[in-house]
Amino acid sequence: MTERNAQNPPEELGATTAYLLEEVRKMNIPYLRFRDSSLILLGYGSRQRKLRTAVVGSTSAIGMEIAGDKEETKQLLADALIPTPRGFLVYDEAELRRAFDRTRLPVVTKPLDGNHGRGVTTHIDTFEKALAGFRTAKKISGAVIVEEFLEGDDHRFLVIDFKLVAVAKRTPAMVTGNGFSTIAALIDEENLNPQRGHGPEHVLAPIETDEVTLRMLSEKDLSPGSVPASGETVFLKDTANISAGGTSTDVTDCVHPDNVFLAERVARLFDLDICGIDIVTTDVSVPLTESKGGIIEVNAGPGLRMHTNPTVGRPRNVAAPILEMLFPEGISRIPIVGTNRTNDDNLTVRLLTKLAEQKGYRVGRTESSGAYVTDRKVSDIDGTTPECGRIVLFDPLVDFAVLTCGHGAEPASRFAFDACNIGIIHTLDHPQYETAISLIHKIPPAGYAILDADDHRTFSMVHEMPCRYAFIGTEKEDEFLLRQGHGERTALLFKNGAATLYSKDIQTVLFSLGDIRFTPDRVQLKALLSTALAAFILGFGLETIREVFRNHKI
Repeated sequence: MTERNAQNPPEELGATTAYLLEEVRKMNIPYLRFRDSSLILLGYGSRQRKLRTAVVGSTSAIGMEIAGDKEETKQLLADALIPTPRGFLVYDEAELRRAFDRTRLPVVTKPLDGNHGRGVTTHIDTFEKALAGFRTAKKISGAVIVEEFLEGDDHRFLVIDFKLVAVAKRTPAMVTGNGFSTIAALIDEENLNPQRGHGPEHVLAPIETDEVTLRMLSEKDLSPGSVPASGETVFLKDTANISAGGTSTDVTDCVHPDNVFLAERVARLFDLDICGIDIVTTDVSVPLTESKGGIIEVNAGPGLRMHTNPTVGRPRNVAAPILEMLFPEGISRIPIVGTNRTNDDNLTVRLLTKLAEQKGYRVGRTESSGAYVTDRKVSDIDGTTPECGRIVLFDPLVDFAVLTCGHGAEPASRFAFDACNIGIIHTLDHPQYETAISLIHKIPPAGYAILDADDHRTFSMVHEMPCRYAFIGTEKEDEFLLRQGHGERTALLFKNGAATLYSKDIQTVLFSLGDIRFTPDRVQLKALLSTALAAFILGFGLETIREVFRNHKI
């Protein structure tokens, strides 16, 4: 799912997605970037959530459709008695003439379904300007909105999980004169700002001299070659979008409670769990009804840079509330047992599958024959490859995984997971030694490595292990207990036809050869011991283990 084609280089992550992934890593949430696209799969198995920029799997599709239709947005707001500028939807120049005559000046023209401020023209006070704005908007959309222009500053209210988390005042791209540099030179100088650029590492976009810039300069009898006076501000865009070179100032702490309520109410009306609400007002500390402002747009999948890296004011961590909404219990993982490959790893995998199913889990597993989800085969490729393991781990039906690990170019790349609860080390023999060592280092401190006490090499390894460990053995019970102390180590040791469990104050026969329905050879016996010990550590209970062992046929 993550292989790259040299002829099709990976799509560069956008700034919002790259920022969210930083927080994903901080919160130790496993993720997979789907085919080098902007689609990110977060969490394993049934805990999985999907993310694409600031849109998640729970974001309402209908809400996104409404927000993408500016006319429907205005109607929904107006019907709820929420302040929004009066306007009309027009399709041709005759309709534009009628709408212009019926709308209080100045007006704004914008495409019905545009975004990022594209095709928007503001401060229109003559029909000639309205006609030019209409033609600009028509390049983007077949329908154009003509609406009242609201006086005030452009503010983006960011609502996550129906709670207001950040507000930024946005200022259109501009330069300030120094008395000797041309506007073109001032733009070039500003674009040298290391914060400006096209990649996700840049928090501000470059200022481009486009037809909007030229029109705005022309309306003020200026051109790129003009030299503004020292201290004179020259605006270069008529919208305040960050993607068009605008800047932002954090004003979250200044917002009036009535405006907080209003923004959260709008998010509920649109059923958008993540949305950006564009409000024009002279002062966010005053209720919108008093400032004569209004909502001009509602945006699904809003950009986050203006909040995370404001030009002025306090940066806001807006990634954390998104991820907390997706994982309200803080759980993004499922139980995972990994095992290195042996001649009989399938016995371990299948027995653990039965044990987990007995406890009510929907199990995904990989073995040499392929991948299985709830006992249904979903892949015929070698199940010991990481590719096959990912099929299981990112299947939303799975809430428990048992994975055989073996094949891969390098030992560290032989795993579909970044961490597992239990790692069963069947053998340290070549060629599985490197895989076994790598598997041990995939186990976090709270997890367990299950080791073979019959192999003298294990005792030289345990003191350097990053995790806890437990032992199985078939040859040297007395010697093991003497060396390790059964009150200090968890172990399942086989002697005289019975497997005895030692764990803290517990010493009990877990199963005997008479309890199972086949006669195991030595390799199979080790698999039985490892499986039973893993199930005990996972809390499956002694009776559950005994029942599954009694009923299992090889």
